[in-house]
Amino acid sequence: MSAKRKFTLTDFSLILATVIWGSDYPFAKIAMQEISPLSFSAARTLLAAAALFPFFLKQETSWKVSWRDFISLIILACFGTFLNRICWSVGLSLSTSANA
Repeated sequence: MSAKRKFTLTDFSLILATVIWGSDYPFAKIAMQEISPLSFSAARTLLAAAALFPFFLKQETSWKVSWRDFISLIILACFGTFLNRICWSVGLSLSTSANA
């Protein structure tokens, strides 16, 4: 027999993350009735960057990055994050949130 497991903060955090992630589609579909997918992606990316930047500043003590690496990071961010969000937004605008 196994012992009864307690409901921990980790369990709550996982459920909360799932609810937030799952509610993303209907809220995005509603938002894109008012603004274009490109504007939605830009606003979402900027909002996320602004929300996470203070945590970065607290964690990171040194900003020593070469210009070559900085340019590479910008290019990767554009393709890995922003382009992904644009394609997601355009796809969602062409479909229903239930099918997404």
